[in-house]
Amino acid sequence: MQLGQLIYVSRCTSALTSEVLSEIVARSEKSNAARNITGVLMCCGPNVIQLLEGDPAEIEVVFQKIALDPRHTNVECLLRKDARKRMFPEWGMGVADLNSRTMLNRGRLMRLVDDIRGQYDTAGLNVEARVILNDFRQQLAAAA
Repeated sequence: MQLGQLIYVSRCTSALTSEVLSEIVARSEKSNAARNITGVLMCCGPNVIQLLEGDPAEIEVVFQKIALDPRHTNVECLLRKDARKRMFPEWGMGVADLNSRTMLNRGRLMRLVDDIRGQYDTAGLNVEARVILNDFRQQLAAAA
């Protein structure tokens, strides 16, 4: 099976309460298990970043559904690539709520990916995904 990764960012609407998020996660864990998709979802105030891992076609189906979900706005894909192994093989949908109202600098995340790709051959590696997820946490921790 081909393995792909997709990372997107979005902003939650007011309709995405912690209760609604818990329901989405519970449903997604079942749906993702059936599609053999793993990953992590990080929320910080209105900011959402999610890594999806699995068959690229299955990931695309899930992402398109997310992009059309009215509980998200400004949905932007930061990364689509092939990978050799999963970063979160044990998580059907892991969630980290970083609980902040900080505004996320999306341009900074994209520049990191561009810089890495400009200097290194990362084909099949998890380099960009790790950098994006770590920078997301750092941006929001710095503002806390």
